[in-house]
Amino acid sequence: MANYIEQYKAARKELKKVRWPDAPTVKETSALVGVATVIFAAYLYVVDMAFIQFFRTFLFK
Repeated sequence: MANYIEQYKAARKELKKVRWPDAPTVKETSALVGVATVIFAAYLYVVDMAFIQFFRTFLFK
């Protein structure tokens, strides 16, 4: 049990050393991740539709 307490104390000590980003930085990076996710999802949608069209045209005729 003492080992868990020591680990908890060490973790709290390390968390105090972390330099957390400010709110504008978090908002910017979150927006960037959101935009990148939408772009990647659109790309996957287009590729998926192309594969479906390919399979319908050449394989399932």
